[in-house]
Amino acid sequence: FFFFFLMIRRPPRSTLSSSSAASDVYKRQVSTQSTGIATRSTRVSSAMSITIKANIEQDLRRRTIATPGNIQDLKQAVVELFQLDAPFTLLWRDEDGDLVTVDSDPDVEEAISAVTSSAKSVLRLEIRLDQPEPQPEYGNTTAASRLNDLPNQLRGALAAALPHLQNNMSMVAKEFEKHAPKLEEMARHFEKHAEKIAKEACKHQDKMAKEFGKMPDKMAKEFGKMPEEFRAFGLNKGKNKKNKKLHMKFVADCNLADGTELMPGDVVSKTWQVVNSGQQQWPENTRLQHVGSDLFEGTEPSDVPSLHPGEEAPLSLSNMTTPNEPGRYMSHWRLATPEGKKFGDRLWFDVTVLNTDGSQQVLPAIHLGIVCDVTGMTPLVGVRYKKFMQDYDLCQEAFDALSEEEQKHFRVIDTPEDAAQVAEEEAAAEEAAARAEEEEAAARAADEPSDEHAGIWCDMCSMHPIQGARYMKQLEKDTYDLCQGCYDSLNEEQQSELSMVSVEQPAAKSEPAAKSEQAVVEAPEEPAAEIVFDSADLSASCMADIEASFQNEAARLAEEEAARLAEEEAAREEEVARLAAEEEAEAAILAARAAEEEAAILAGQKEAAVLEAALAAAEEEAAILAAREEAAREEAVREEALRREEARREEKLIREALREEEARLADEAVARANEAACLQQEALAARETETPLPLEWRGVVDALVSMGFANKMAEDVTKSAEGNFDAALEAALSYVPPPPPAPPAAALVKTSPENSAWEDDWDCLLEELEEMGFEDTETNKKAVAAHKGDLKSTVTALVSEERARRSQ
Repeated sequence: FFFFFLMIRRPPRSTLSSSSAASDVYKRQVSTQSTGIATRSTRVSSAMSITIKANIEQDLRRRTIATPGNIQDLKQAVVELFQLDAPFTLLWRDEDGDLVTVDSDPDVEEAISAVTSSAKSVLRLEIRLDQPEPQPEYGNTTAASRLNDLPNQLRGALAAALPHLQNNMSMVAKEFEKHAPKLEEMARHFEKHAEKIAKEACKHQDKMAKEFGKMPDKMAKEFGKMPEEFRAFGLNKGKNKKNKKLHMKFVADCNLADGTELMPGDVVSKTWQVVNSGQQQWPENTRLQHVGSDLFEGTEPSDVPSLHPGEEAPLSLSNMTTPNEPGRYMSHWRLATPEGKKFGDRLWFDVTVLNTDGSQQVLPAIHLGIVCDVTGMTPLVGVRYKKFMQDYDLCQEAFDALSEEEQKHFRVIDTPEDAAQVAEEEAAAEEAAARAEEEEAAARAADEPSDEHAGIWCDMCSMHPIQGARYMKQLEKDTYDLCQGCYDSLNEEQQSELSMVSVEQPAAKSEPAAKSEQAVVEAPEEPAAEIVFDSADLSASCMADIEASFQNEAARLAEEEAARLAEEEAAREEEVARLAAEEEAEAAILAARAAEEEAAILAGQKEAAVLEAALAAAEEEAAILAAREEAAREEAVREEALRREEARREEKLIREALREEEARLADEAVARANEAACLQQEALAARETETPLPLEWRGVVDALVSMGFANKMAEDVTKSAEGNFDAALEAALSYVPPPPPAPPAAALVKTSPENSAWEDDWDCLLEELEEMGFEDTETNKKAVAAHKGDLKSTVTALVSEERARRSQ
């Protein structure tokens, strides 16, 4: 029914007569067709910020804000910019110069898309305050006639609204279908919170009843007059109609001051001190939300406490890792409710990341919130040129395009100090201009003659004194004076009876009046005489009118004084009642707060007890784990000692075996040397006793030696062949060397199928054998398997085998 009533009262767009309104309708229809209403097919530009210029009744303001994602964000920015509390309509000026209505999310998307794609990224807004609908003037008609005419008025309103209602029913249905899921979600959310509020009310009802019993009798009596639903919470209906808007105010930076220099990869934190400067407690689950500029890796916002009005608390960002790229970084944050509505002051930090060698990177200045009025650069980067005493800024490129004469009117701003200096110069210039204007106005006022006729009043409109031209008619004992306005209302014949009198040459009053004035000047110390009217020339009716006028004026003044006194008395009574109600409500709030604090203290004590028990259990568990770790560490030390002792024993045995083997090998080497000496002696003796080779056979021996046979073998076969070359060659070719001596039986490694099995524990023996110098892994493996993993027997066998191989 409410929506139907709104559709009836809303005038149809066809009744708009102005060309601007018709243009608004056309542009809105085009925007609706291109973007769609039921579904959002486009997305707002991903730019982080946008500059808006908003105008309301010749009040133009400019601000750089975060890119709005919907119509609510854009309207909230306008409300904060102008501090509006009245309904309004938003319009934006497109590239054709037309005003387009903005009242939906697709309209916002279309406007931002058009602005960001243009050369100047500035959204120009027009704000029109919605005027209340004028009430119909009934004139002098009676209430009965108005009631009798009411059905006809309703029928006329319905008939006029019916076409508009039919045209908009489809759109209404689409809007309802579009917002139905959100409305259902809001209903569920409201139901959940209603149940929560009801439970909290039931929980605190007994405590409030106890506090009610402690109230004074007078306060309890007044409190009992309140409705039941408000007595449950200790609030008076309509008690405080002040603004309940959430707010937060920045107090101070606790660390990481603006301009702090950091190294790449540093892990830092930032803390602000803030205060709840509003009239309402912050809701639960309020969060610190990033709203623009840079976001460091790993940033973790702290929890936001539910502060009461006037309470302070720190808000922090922790575990922030500075980027590897040097430069200046800023990050902007705001508080947001669980529903995503942002409120309070904007919080930020501004740091500089140095190069890896500690030097600072020289970057061009970034003038946030400043737009080049020629190229549209936003924000303006590099040197900024500001036109003195005007809101007109240029970048380097636009400034270079000016002539030298035009460049003289600009000031260079490259640092914050330059901006402050230019602001001081402009303020001084404005002050000097204002002072000069005041002096000029004072001089002009001193030069101009006064147009005030002191002591003279208009006898028609009672202007006192007459300002401007004065027209006078001389009577017998007085003058008849008129001002310019009253003189112009007369006809020509009446005007001819009056003459204009200038201020410098005032017309003299009658002689008695002049004498009385002279007497007043000459004797100022004498008391003023009572004013007496000379009624000699006045008629009785004139005197009666004068007396009636005085009586009416006195009665009017008496009535006004009585009404003023009554109003003051009523205001005093109302103020007393308001103060009493505020005191009662404050007492109820204090009682409720005391109960909440007491409950919080009890809950804190319980939580502390639970934490202490958990801490004791954790300490006991830690002691048990420490004892287990100590036992495991001691066991590991014991096992390591045993392993090292076993290794030392094995190493000792191996060294003994090696020493024995080296002694045996030395003995054998001595025996072989002795045997070789004996053989050499025997060979010498045999050579001495041997028959010398005939000289004619020497040619056969030389031929065999040249063919590659040993000299001794060549001589032997030549002797056996008695100098015959062919027989000697045949004997040399069929010569078989004697077999080597057999190795000792202990040195032979015998493998059998039953000894070929390998165990995993023998792997470490292969490594030890390699460290001893036995590099043939396959031979080592066969020897270990043959001796069943006995290291000493294996080493003895390998040494014997090596000795036999060398003897061959």
